[in-house]
Amino acid sequence: ISYHPKGWNFELNPYFYYFSNYIFLQPSGVFSPLPHGGQIYKYSQSEAMLTGAELKIEKKFWDRLNSFVSVEYLYNRQITSSSSTDYPLPFSPPMVFFTEWSYELIKNKGFVESLEISADAKIASKQDRIAQNEEITDGYTIFGAGIKSELNFNGFRANVLLTADNLTNEKYFNHMSFYRALEIPEMGRNIQLIVRIPFGK
Repeated sequence: ISYHPKGWNFELNPYFYYFSNYIFLQPSGVFSPLPHGGQIYKYSQSEAMLTGAELKIEKKFWDRLNSFVSVEYLYNRQITSSSSTDYPLPFSPPMVFFTEWSYELIKNKGFVESLEISADAKIASKQDRIAQNEEITDGYTIFGAGIKSELNFNGFRANVLLTADNLTNEKYFNHMSFYRALEIPEMGRNIQLIVRIPFGK
């Protein structure tokens, strides 16, 4: 479902799935005898239902400021003969809010065709709808920023991108990662410089 009133862009994607025989990795509650092996996961199957929605909103202000907001939510559960055993499926993502704002500082000035700065934030909620033998994952908030430029030196073109993720060096865990069970967090502060030089026409 999309709606575009006067420069706004709204997009809503609801979904619903029913599986008569859903196959997934189930935490067994039994730990591996191998050093640092963690919990053993076994393939299991069950009737299952998955539903949720994705909402995206985009808007451009004053021809230079771009905004983007998205929200993602998933609800799922096994379907068994007893409602008391209708547990959520393992490795289910939490609700996630993401926003990014970018501003074009320079446009077609000298050899700089464009220069854009951006900032973003990602907020993940606490995931406490968990499968049997699965652990709750705390929510987290991470911030990022970037500078993007397109350069043209007498026909020699280059795209330069400098990004910084997880600026505050937040220690957080991804509920959908096997590393979480081993208490290995996601990447900390990460700075990347990328230069792209196109060839050919």
